[in-house]
Amino acid sequence: MSSPRTASPDLQRVDQLLLGGGLVPRRRRSQSGWSGVSRISERRSVLPQPARRVLKSRIEIIQVPAWNKWPWLVHGFSTRTGGVTTVFRPGQRSGELNLGFSASDARENVLENRRRLL
Repeated sequence: MSSPRTASPDLQRVDQLLLGGGLVPRRRRSQSGWSGVSRISERRSVLPQPARRVLKSRIEIIQVPAWNKWPWLVHGFSTRTGGVTTVFRPGQRSGELNLGFSASDARENVLENRRRLL
């Protein structure tokens, strides 16, 4: 088994930024047990937050409060609510906010979802 490599200084700074925002490294669990400890197998996840009711027709932007101390950093993470895409779950009452072009979703839907997000 090889020894773990040390992360570059740039990667260490990014790790510190993510840790300061409440994101924590976590190893993935595979069907055969825990995966290795290499950086590739690590996954970042958001710490649990209290549940909130969100209208499925409303676009929601989630921000990391600790990152707001940097005025130059504009950030936000979208959820799947509030879009016009219905191909991934047919029959649903409201659409999903698919932002990626794919063969499954119409280009017009993705453009409208992006317009709504902005």
